Amino acid sequence: MNIRTKTIGEAGLSRRYRLFGLSLDSSMELPELRPDERPPALADVTIRRAPLPEPRHPLTAIGEFVELSPSEFRLTVPDVARFFVRDGREVFVEALPGAADTDLRAYLLGSVLGALVHQAGLLPLHASAVARGDQAAAFLGASGAGKSTIAHRLSGRGFDLLSDDVCVVHAGGTGDGAEAAATALVWPGIRQFKLWDSSLAAAGESKAGLSPVLMREDKFLLPASGLADDRPHRLGLLYVLGRSEGTESRFAELTGLQAVNALVSNTYRGLALNGMGRSAWHFRRCTELARECRIFTFAMAWGFERAETAYATIEAHMLEQFARGT
Repeated sequence: MNIRTKTIGEAGLSRRYRLFGLSLDSSMELPELRPDERPPALADVTIRRAPLPEPRHPLTAIGEFVELSPSEFRLTVPDVARFFVRDGREVFVEALPGAADTDLRAYLLGSVLGALVHQAGLLPLHASAVARGDQAAAFLGASGAGKSTIAHRLSGRGFDLLSDDVCVVHAGGTGDGAEAAATALVWPGIRQFKLWDSSLAAAGESKAGLSPVLMREDKFLLPASGLADDRPHRLGLLYVLGRSEGTESRFAELTGLQAVNALVSNTYRGLALNGMGRSAWHFRRCTELARECRIFTFAMAWGFERAETAYATIEAHMLEQFARGT
């Protein structure tokens, strides 16, 4: 897939970043992202802080704040900004008076990013991902399920952070020609953890000097100390996080339709797919991914006093699966 557009330096764009295997030209500073230090080249995506263009196609309202078509997406966040995404290539950001840059970036690198990668034909999962060598594992779940906390703790146990909160899966291949085997690939994404104040405290981290994810939230951005290399990693292992009713954590493998449904329900901003005309594609891609990966539920014994045992349990399980070549 070739989604390259503007060259470096056009339209006054002066900042270059890497995100999910894509090159970005941005008129905004995005400290959450990895700088792109490669020689100047065509960019995959441009981000402009500018008035929104007129849509080329009629937009359908999805809820109160989102309007979209198969190739365009418009998001209005009261008191923050209006955003417009087109063709998986262009992003426009129109800030509203008094908006904090922190809030602009939170929505840009959240819902707006989700719309862009959907348009570009990639699969964003609501997941955090870590890598060990060339292998990657992702942790799926709703907000508050513990995705970021587990990724943060494992990053101090010999794993590197690939991405927090959103994990974008590329379809790759190994081998030659028509015999190439489909492989799920994950590139590095946002290089900071989003952690609640309580999670920071439990990990012995201070929120002093950390930027909030949103100005009105008690959730903070913690830079990762161990970052995965900027290259594709094979995604072979996924965990759907939940809460155990007992005092012990446990695993259960998902197969068939259960595995597919877990991916469908944990797709990032998946509700937009119907309005984009991509529901059938989405189900096929989740079916392919379920065949390529092993997917487990991990029901964690809840409470910070049991957390270390839970982290050690999932680490041992991951290492065992990696050793098997999962």
